[in-house]
Amino acid sequence: MSLPRIGAILLLFAALTWAGLDRLGNVDALPALLPWIADDAAMVTEPMSPGPMNASTDDLSAALTAAAAEADELARLGAAKSRNLLEIERGHRRMTAALAAADNAVAADLPPDAQPAAAAYRDGAAAVRGAMNDAQQGFLTFDWDRVKRANAQMSDGAATLDAAARLAAGG
Repeated sequence: MSLPRIGAILLLFAALTWAGLDRLGNVDALPALLPWIADDAAMVTEPMSPGPMNASTDDLSAALTAAAAEADELARLGAAKSRNLLEIERGHRRMTAALAAADNAVAADLPPDAQPAAAAYRDGAAAVRGAMNDAQQGFLTFDWDRVKRANAQMSDGAATLDAAARLAAGG
């Protein structure tokens, strides 16, 4: 790793640390600003393990619509080439929560007519999780080509989640 790259990483870390201390007033908030150093960073790539439950098609439709909306927002941030790490982090957390809720709805005992929507959701969720992980790694290593590829993958995943939500809604 070259000296300018190391310097840039240290400068970024210092700026984020200062922003976290200034904005939030304590160091306990830093893992919220830097999720890739937190213990719960695995949430990005691993779906939640739901307990047994029954869900209606309406519950599935609502969960998939919420996940699709969050994916569309992250795809919008990517298309705009946003470098606002706080805004991206908030979207990332909302997306992770929406995917967890949708995972629970998809894992429930669904009627047979909801299975195509569940299958499309699984494909879209895998693409979105992979895109979030790749974008995060790209930001960490200043690999903007990787971030660009992750943005394209996020857009594809968002489109698949939109299709899954339409299938769940009966359209």
